[in-house]
Amino acid sequence: MIDESAIRLRFEALCDVLDERGRRRFAAAEALAAGRGGVTAVMRATGIARS
Repeated sequence: MIDESAIRLRFEALCDVLDERGRRRFAAAEALAAGRGGVTAVMRATGIARS
C-alpha cells in the first residue's frame, strides 16, 4: 500500500522552494520509488497532472 499522506507531506515541505521542473522531478522520483501504482498515488497526493 502506498502512503499518499507521506508523499503529500514531503511535497508540501518542498513545494515552496521548487520551481515547476523541480516539482515534476520530485513527483517522478516518488512515483518510481513507490513502484506499481506510484504514478496514480503521486498524482492524487500532489495534484500534478500525469502528462
